[in-house]
Amino acid sequence: MSKSELRKGNVVRITYEFKDLKRFRGRTDAPSVNVTAPQLLILGHFSDEHDLYRYMRGYTLEPDPNPEAVASMARELTSCCDTDSSKIEAINDFVHKAIRYVAVEHGELGQKPDAPSEVLRKRYGDCKGSAALMCAMLRSVGLDARLAWVGTTSVESDWTDVPNVSSGNHMIAAVLMGDSIVYLDGTASYHHVGLVPQGIHGAQALIENGADKCIVARLPEMDAVENSRTEEVTITVGHNGDMHVEGHIIMRGLCNAAFAAANDATSPGKRAELYNSIFSDVLYGCRSDNARCEMGNRKTVISGTGIVSGAIKSADGELYVDMNPVPGLASGKFDMDNRMEPGYYRGTKTQDYKVNLKLPDGYSVGSLPKAVAVNNEWLSGHVSTEHVDGDVVRKVTIELKNRYVAVEHLSRFNADLQKLIRACTAKVVLAKN
Repeated sequence: MSKSELRKGNVVRITYEFKDLKRFRGRTDAPSVNVTAPQLLILGHFSDEHDLYRYMRGYTLEPDPNPEAVASMARELTSCCDTDSSKIEAINDFVHKAIRYVAVEHGELGQKPDAPSEVLRKRYGDCKGSAALMCAMLRSVGLDARLAWVGTTSVESDWTDVPNVSSGNHMIAAVLMGDSIVYLDGTASYHHVGLVPQGIHGAQALIENGADKCIVARLPEMDAVENSRTEEVTITVGHNGDMHVEGHIIMRGLCNAAFAAANDATSPGKRAELYNSIFSDVLYGCRSDNARCEMGNRKTVISGTGIVSGAIKSADGELYVDMNPVPGLASGKFDMDNRMEPGYYRGTKTQDYKVNLKLPDGYSVGSLPKAVAVNNEWLSGHVSTEHVDGDVVRKVTIELKNRYVAVEHLSRFNADLQKLIRACTAKVVLAKN
């Protein structure tokens, strides 16, 4: 890198020149290019994060022209609530359902939130507007709600490391309750209270705390066990090598939020097709036409039946059964073609699968694959296939523990994942009695 300056009167033009930079590709399995590519930060505007906070807070001080409209709506929403938690839930749900997200980032509007009563009147706003509305409504019913500035995963630096506006790009609400803080994101329409959107997991927050200094806090990293997909199916052997499948899928946490978003984006006439598509993922090659959905705020259950055509092959009196419950697992491997960027998963989660194969009449277990287990900093998994109470039971547990995988560890990650893929695709052999 080289730097040069050109002075002309009161103007100083500074030029930085970078040579031999390697190409960065926009990969879907890598962090944002804002994180992986070199950046030029111009600092010196603010002495520390509190100085920066005073500047950003200055954009929030304009009085609301109609605060009573906001307070009246909050009182109406919480009229039947007898706890602070239920009040937070009611207002959080209202903003998610009633306020459409529209980003406004032109000029000072990139920092200045719209008045809460205007957001309520128009029924739309950006992250700042929805956060301001949430805070105003919560305060009007006696809760200590405050604005909080954060950066999403597309921002690399913390406020305390780089006290600059560029260290953040988002605003949420924070409710102080004793020794704990409840974070609410008005733009995360399908997230219940306590479910932090994956884009701000672990983000550093500057929480308003009067005119001089802010509270510096860290949002929680959601544990993988809180974001889960659980599948359990039973297989019976049909004619012509077909398998008949019956079972259910349970989604919680971020998995449930992602499904709710997909469901809402699907027209009512196409939702049956969506449910059938999701249920068909229970086994490789499965096709379902009767899946049904029970959707809740914290858990969704999709159940149904399906057929896997030609999944069972026969030879020399033996049946070879494909019991792979994770057909999409191979897509989790990272593309290594000219790789320079680290790997990145959109969120941590736990996946549990259980497949029960009913032994057909006249057959017994011939051979079963050996159990396989892997465990590293980012991934743990276990695949077992056993003969239990007359059934063949395959269990698969996969936990994505860490979203980021450094470049030098990607090959190891892929190799461990490949071990689980082979174990999931290993055939079960049934012998004729």
